[in-house]
Amino acid sequence: MKTALWIFIALLAAIWSGCAWLSIELLQWLAARLSAGDAGELERAIAQWPLPAWLAPWIDPAWAELLRGGLTGLMALISQAPPWLGSAMGWLQPLAWVIWGAGLLALLLLGALLNLLLNKATPRPATVLAG
Repeated sequence: MKTALWIFIALLAAIWSGCAWLSIELLQWLAARLSAGDAGELERAIAQWPLPAWLAPWIDPAWAELLRGGLTGLMALISQAPPWLGSAMGWLQPLAWVIWGAGLLALLLLGALLNLLLNKATPRPATVLAG
């Protein structure tokens, strides 16, 4: 049971780490686009992006259009962002790693707590003293 618990905690930690890595990569990409002034071009590209044929059976076209509209609006806001937003990316990346570390620590503490509870709940076999 303890092995299953720690495998589950490791799986959650891997998912958490992957999400943190993806978020940081997106922050770096966004900072590069802001510094290059490409946000307006990205807005136009998102507005013209067609739904891939392989994705059509899985996603409702109305939902995809809603998502496209939201991303276009977000890029419009970003393209109008003040110049300090590009420099804010410099402290957002370390902040994302701190949040990742805190989340990983919380997962480890949760695993340790559940492990302790499993130790308390599992009856120990009686030891026979030879005498």
